[in-house]
Amino acid sequence: MERYHNAPLGFIASVQAVFAGTARQAADWLTGYVAAGARHLVIRLATDDHDTGLEEFAERFCPCCVAENHR
Repeated sequence: MERYHNAPLGFIASVQAVFAGTARQAADWLTGYVAAGARHLVIRLATDDHDTGLEEFAERFCPCCVAENHR
């Protein structure tokens, strides 16, 4: 993350929310923002290959959100 942003992690975390974990953990974490009233979420992936990263994120994350909506 520091390489991606060219800044120390402490600084990055002081100006934006930072998360790392599994797709299930990400869904749980983001659900908190939605429950608090967020209508839009901006997902920034710290990867050099954004297209592949976004596809992988969607494949792993979206099923967790669908499961969350059916609880």
